[in-house]
Amino acid sequence: MKTVTCKVKLVFRNGIGIVLPEDTELELADDEKYALLFSSTIGRTSSVFAEINEIVKKGKNPLIYLDKRIAGEIGDGEEVTALISSAPPRADVVFLAVPDTVTIPGGDWSSIVREGNIGKIIDYGTSLSFIVPSTLREPYIVQSQIIGSLPFPPVKIHEGTKFTIVKKKQAEFTELIYEAYKKREERALILKERIENGYYEALMELKNNKLDSLGRSIEFHAKPKVAFKVLKTLFDSYKTVNEQIVMDTSENFIGNLMFVSQIGKKDISIVELIITGKEKSGNIAIWVYGYEVDQIHERLYKEVIPKINSAIEGVKEGPELIPMYCAGNCGELLDLKDMNENGVIECPACGVLNLIPPNLRIH
Repeated sequence: MKTVTCKVKLVFRNGIGIVLPEDTELELADDEKYALLFSSTIGRTSSVFAEINEIVKKGKNPLIYLDKRIAGEIGDGEEVTALISSAPPRADVVFLAVPDTVTIPGGDWSSIVREGNIGKIIDYGTSLSFIVPSTLREPYIVQSQIIGSLPFPPVKIHEGTKFTIVKKKQAEFTELIYEAYKKREERALILKERIENGYYEALMELKNNKLDSLGRSIEFHAKPKVAFKVLKTLFDSYKTVNEQIVMDTSENFIGNLMFVSQIGKKDISIVELIITGKEKSGNIAIWVYGYEVDQIHERLYKEVIPKINSAIEGVKEGPELIPMYCAGNCGELLDLKDMNENGVIECPACGVLNLIPPNLRIH
């Protein structure tokens, strides 16, 4: 994946052009046909994903033409950072919102929505239409908004993509346009920080399943939110790359922390903690990712677990973890179809709340 700073040029016949710095050598691999643009110089921040249509190498400044459908997302003359990448991952699950005035029920609409949409690339804010058959009237078109997917957008629809429809009140549905912009803005800020701090490649290795992993479950007896606050300050020698409270209700708490300890192509070490619980007890799913299995094992058992044992009361070590199996003591195999739009799966056997693996969650 290549990163280049460039300037936007609106070319109405061809679509969007991004002008590269003078004499830029941009040799793309056969599968590098997409660009994710983010940040700007005119007081707003956003990110937008587009397909590369053509690269023109006339003169000293190469010009990349992008899909013209993003014309409303970026302005003429904006300075942007472009990540040149291969195709986005295939979508496992897509969550669609429709207004509650539309006379269809929520739930699984996979076979209907897939028809006519296979191969499309979708992002936050993408509008997706599908035809609803009817025995009482002519088939009619329903317009929906993308509110999430796994992996996170942008993703590509394929023949196995599952679609779940969520009904929204009209006011909530209208608000989705603003929410999509905020998500694209948040993504831009995240990417900017990761690149500036040098750990973007590490997280992409994790997203693309190129790192080994080792996981362990720990039970604790304390308020989950208190445990979360303690844990987020425990690894002060690491760089925090994610600090998120996924759920905080009177009944359930889910918090996610991720740290990068070393920056470098072959000495990547990423630590992730998923804190779940109710009232005064909970569970910590600990994951360590890296290239070397021995290094991962040593970091988990000689550094991470001892730190947690010394900081959290009532700790009891649980079993080793396997991706897509419950982080509780039951070891139940989880199913993505039971996941909600936040990537949370409640274990059908023991009730422990689980987050899906990070390769499905990382932007």
